[in-house]
Amino acid sequence: MHRVPSAANSTTGTRLNPDRLLRLALVNLLVVASLGLVLRAYPFLENPPFIYSNLLHGHSHFAFAGWVQPALTALVLRAFPEVTNLIPAIPLRRALALLLAAAYGMLFTFPWQGYGAASILCSTASIGAGAWLALLFCKALRGLPPTTARSFLLWSFAWLVLAAAGPFALPLIGRVAGKTSPIYHDAIYWFLHFQYNGAFCLMILALLSRAAEAMDPLYHIRRGTFLLINAAVPLTFALSVLWHEPSATFYVAGAAGAALQLAGLCIWAFRLPTRLPGPNPLLQKMALVAFAVKLLVQLASAHPTLARLAAGQRGVVIAYLHLVLLGFVSVYVLSQITGGRLMKAGAALFAGAFVVSELLILAPALGWPLAGHARWLAGVSALLPLSVLLLLAGLHGQQARPAAQRSP
Repeated sequence: MHRVPSAANSTTGTRLNPDRLLRLALVNLLVVASLGLVLRAYPFLENPPFIYSNLLHGHSHFAFAGWVQPALTALVLRAFPEVTNLIPAIPLRRALALLLAAAYGMLFTFPWQGYGAASILCSTASIGAGAWLALLFCKALRGLPPTTARSFLLWSFAWLVLAAAGPFALPLIGRVAGKTSPIYHDAIYWFLHFQYNGAFCLMILALLSRAAEAMDPLYHIRRGTFLLINAAVPLTFALSVLWHEPSATFYVAGAAGAALQLAGLCIWAFRLPTRLPGPNPLLQKMALVAFAVKLLVQLASAHPTLARLAAGQRGVVIAYLHLVLLGFVSVYVLSQITGGRLMKAGAALFAGAFVVSELLILAPALGWPLAGHARWLAGVSALLPLSVLLLLAGLHGQQARPAAQRSP
């Protein structure tokens, strides 16, 4: 496992351990992948003891709060030790504890009651914990030199705070406009967009920029790519509301934002070092390819005909979410923790299963008939928890070896 020394908090002297948080996030990824397999196997279960939609909500909420946020936070703590030193350890630990406790709460309450009092309470606590973490990091980042990595990271947390406005506005919107109104659903998409298209994506770009700055001290001067990609985040929210066919202004704004991000990525990727540091550069490149495909899909979805097609095809929406959360975010995280042979095999299996599952999900929308489509999807979904088990087994075996025998 590629190791970065744990950051010591200068305020309290308490030592934080990002690697431990990352291991816990991997265990949570196993839960997420296992729930995904159960959802894929739902058509073949007789009298299942759960409601599909409730389990789906638990799966998606836990994926965000139990896997993605803790994993990315751990990588940030490893890559930016000077930031961690400026955050008091006790509030940081409490915010992380609240985030994880809320994630486990959603894992159990959503399958049990769907959107009920307990699950909404846990969801609210999760959003609050994420905003708390973001504010802690934003405060620490303000005093650091204005590098490209720092800009990406600061704005990733800013978008995470802004995302919270969506769900907190839902009660008022529900009373004024009703829960079936377009604006009510737009508030939900606001939360999703600024979280995974804003915060999560920019956080990974911050980590990649940090690695590039370590290899090239002048890299921080190249800020144009950050300005393009970040300015497009609010513009591309327009693409999330095209489902109810708003005015032409939204189509133009969405297309402009998608074009800006694509241009920014091209400039940024062209200037990246040929080989970035890390245990698995190939997976890093695969994650960047997934991000590029995501931006191309964004740009295409600004066309009214394609926007209507995407809105009417649930598989297309799921494939897009998986492209961001599995193809870009998860594959990148795995590229940072794979070192031994068993762990590399697990990461490769995860990446391969993701690609095949994307093709299978899109097959009906693309008009590709496939006999036993649901069985194929369930079979490929079974490879994801298996891949995470290999990762955990490899990590455990690596920790069990003497330090001198471990991979650097």
